[in-house]
Amino acid sequence: ARNYQQQLDDVRRMSAEAEARSAEELAQAEAELAVARQALADATAAQDDADRAERLRLTEQRACEEATVAEQERARSQDLEAQCKSAMEQLAALRRELDQRESAAPTLGEGPVASPPPPPPPAPRSVSEAGRSEAKSAAPPKPEVSEAKKRHEEETAAAANKRRMQVLQRLNMLKHGASQDDVDEGQSALVKAFRKVAQENRAEKVKVLHALQAESAQASRKAALWRDAQGARAVLIEAALNSEGQDTKSRVCGMASLWNLSTEPANREEMWNDEHGARKALLEGAKDPSNEVRLCVLAALQHLSEEPLNRQSMWADEHGARAFLINSAKMDSSTRLQHRERALSALWNLSAHAPLGAEIWADKQGARAAIVSGALISAPEERKARMRALAALHNISAVAQAKTSMWRDAEGARTALVRAARINDPEDRKSRMYGLVGLQNLSSDVAEAMWQDHEGARGAVIEAAVLSSKEDTKVRACAMSVLQSFARVPANRSPMWEDVAGARAAVIQAATAADTAELEIRESAMNIILSWAGDADIAVLMWSEVAEARAAIVAAAALTDGAGQRIRLGALRVLQEILKVQRLRPDVWADAGAASAIVTAAGAQEGSNKSIRECAFRCLWHLASERSLKASMWRDSPDLRAALLYGARLPDAHERKARISALGALQSLS
Repeated sequence: ARNYQQQLDDVRRMSAEAEARSAEELAQAEAELAVARQALADATAAQDDADRAERLRLTEQRACEEATVAEQERARSQDLEAQCKSAMEQLAALRRELDQRESAAPTLGEGPVASPPPPPPPAPRSVSEAGRSEAKSAAPPKPEVSEAKKRHEEETAAAANKRRMQVLQRLNMLKHGASQDDVDEGQSALVKAFRKVAQENRAEKVKVLHALQAESAQASRKAALWRDAQGARAVLIEAALNSEGQDTKSRVCGMASLWNLSTEPANREEMWNDEHGARKALLEGAKDPSNEVRLCVLAALQHLSEEPLNRQSMWADEHGARAFLINSAKMDSSTRLQHRERALSALWNLSAHAPLGAEIWADKQGARAAIVSGALISAPEERKARMRALAALHNISAVAQAKTSMWRDAEGARTALVRAARINDPEDRKSRMYGLVGLQNLSSDVAEAMWQDHEGARGAVIEAAVLSSKEDTKVRACAMSVLQSFARVPANRSPMWEDVAGARAAVIQAATAADTAELEIRESAMNIILSWAGDADIAVLMWSEVAEARAAIVAAAALTDGAGQRIRLGALRVLQEILKVQRLRPDVWADAGAASAIVTAAGAQEGSNKSIRECAFRCLWHLASERSLKASMWRDSPDLRAALLYGARLPDAHERKARISALGALQSLS
């Protein structure tokens, strides 16, 4: 019996020890599960941050593309205004010439008729002479050669006047509106007039071409003129191909008309693909010594390059379009500024085709040299050329293969972008934007090196980040995006925080911005603070010693308007990072503003942001894990109890993380 009793006691003891071990292992497993859950929550938050950063990058890229399109539209509108002005001047010249002709040759029955001078007295004649004169007077008079020539000239002038009247009627019809049939009939008449006078009278041919050029400037007629393959199009291409040295005016009219037609988006792809027509005329015109002809060719190529389907083919034309554009972009601006502007604008368009960005940058002595040299010019009259070169650099800076190489080009691309980012002239605000956006694109790969460039990139970015004018809001937003890229690199966070008068001051100033126009700036600032808060040492200093940063975080976390919800989410994530530091939890809960913002965000129900609610519950879970706060949190805050009970009952599967966080907080409090 004693042996059995001893064995039973041993079994009971072992059973108790096993239960104790099981309980200990269960507690350990629960703790590990809690740690795993927290790690999962942190990983999810990091993924959310990465997703948001990618969305922001795409939004910024779309904004830059929209700015590019807007600039191109503005250039097109300027071209149209110049063409309309030229057409009106040509019309006025034609009218003046017609008035002069009409005043010089009055028609029959109009105007005073001068009386003939008295005949001279008859000279004495002999009888034989008198007989001969009588015989002559009986015969019909023979017209003199000078009179026949005069009649021929009058007939020619009358025909010319008639043709000019047709041109004026045609222009009148276009100006005051007419039916499509009348317009087409007028166009056909102009083409016939050209065919008739092409070989007879060069001056008349130029006037007809001027009329067609004026018609090609009409927005409603551009597509129809191009579709008229055997008529107007053939006439204009024939004139543009005319390489006779004595007929430059006809060629200029033809080239200017092709320029006008290239401004119509529906024409661009077909014009470039017309290898033996329009394209041939343009590439032949590129070899013409006339500056006027070459400018027309450059303008047409600029507009053709706006068509995305043309860009690859235009760049592939190495010895034609590409060579002409590159050589023109390298021209001395003092003599041929418009040529350089147009060529750089075409290269800007080509660089917008992402696959070409790397190829353009790799063309070191060609396109790259032309663009970089254009971006480095500084004369006030050359600001348009510089802006277009900087726009091309901005496009290339978005190409992954070119980023590191562009940053290493210290005397070229890097210097151009930094100089542009420091431009203070209001008229060059676009150039400054392109410089900052270029630096922003590069910062995704070289943020650490860029931060270390104290006198260059870093200084330019911070100078732009502290601008206060409303007109500079976009520039400031772009600079804050660059600082945000800097802060993503762990090695940069402490140096940025320690730069009290520079980066830290700029970020805190932006985080307190209250203007609705500066929401993007404030959001970027809050994201930078979030990156800083990931460092525990910085988080302690930020909350305990820098009152401005603390106030900015609390104010952002308390935002309730719909436009500021992304800023509110960023502030709550900052609080979540701060609450990971255990010794800061009592201070955060003791801050009435911070506690109220967290509880309000967690308890919001109708129309609330799920991400905000989830982040708020995570903050409460951290706070509930602090032993010194458990009793007071549950006892003194009815709103907190209501929020936790609401979160624990969330039925939506998409809010599973928020429910788990609410249950975790209740578990910790229990």
